[in-house]
Amino acid sequence: MTDVTDDEFPTDNYELLGLAGGGVLRTHGRAGCFCGPCVIHNPSSHHMITWRLLFRSDRHWLAERLCPHGIGHPDPDSVAYFEATGVQDMGVHGCDGCCTPPQEARP
Repeated sequence: MTDVTDDEFPTDNYELLGLAGGGVLRTHGRAGCFCGPCVIHNPSSHHMITWRLLFRSDRHWLAERLCPHGIGHPDPDSVAYFEATGVQDMGVHGCDGCCTPPQEARP
């Protein structure tokens, strides 16, 4: 294993984000946000914003929001980032309908 130094990854290019399970996720710094909402630094005002945030190591670190029923729904800002970088289908998930915004819900 090779040691990583701060010279190789200057701290102004990334931030360390503490995870609930005790791990640490290295992510882009504020200056590295692409032109739009950012799930970490500038989340949009979607209806899931207050739900617990999870990062899926098995799905390229996709951010999900955990609904009150315990289902992980892809965070819309995370999906938008992946789509902007050419990665499709990150919004596909087992769904209970909670990620549908209230005004779009069917009666």
